Amino acid sequence: MSAERSTFKHTYELKPRFKDYDVYKHVNNAVYATFMEEARGHYIQDVLGDDIDWIKQSIILANSNINFLSPIELREKIRIMSACTHIGTKSFKIEHEFYAFNHNGERLCSRSSSVLVCFDYTAGSSISIPEVWRKKFEEFEGKLF
Repeated sequence: MSAERSTFKHTYELKPRFKDYDVYKHVNNAVYATFMEEARGHYIQDVLGDDIDWIKQSIILANSNINFLSPIELREKIRIMSACTHIGTKSFKIEHEFYAFNHNGERLCSRSSSVLVCFDYTAGSSISIPEVWRKKFEEFEGKLF
């Protein structure tokens, strides 16, 4: 994970449900992947918008990594910061930082990343990242990839 918090421009907040907790009153480690998926979905929707044919220009998850730093405890809300940190020919990487917060402040709880591959479900194969996607990521992130 390489992004610094100042590079994270996208924020997604959520409140864990009762079923997300384990017996120790911590958000269960498996739930982080679901929260990461939610944040990633909101990030992609907010950056790329609605003008996508998700059959011909879709994405598949190729890699996912989560580093746990501090547990998210009962009654804490979560702020997930997201950024696209790398774009290749057919894949791109999104990094996340999970912050738990309540009336006492916030703390970094987890860092995670996903590598997504552009995919054409009609052809059944990977495709190059559409140029319009690359431009939208660059515009949103304020940098060239």
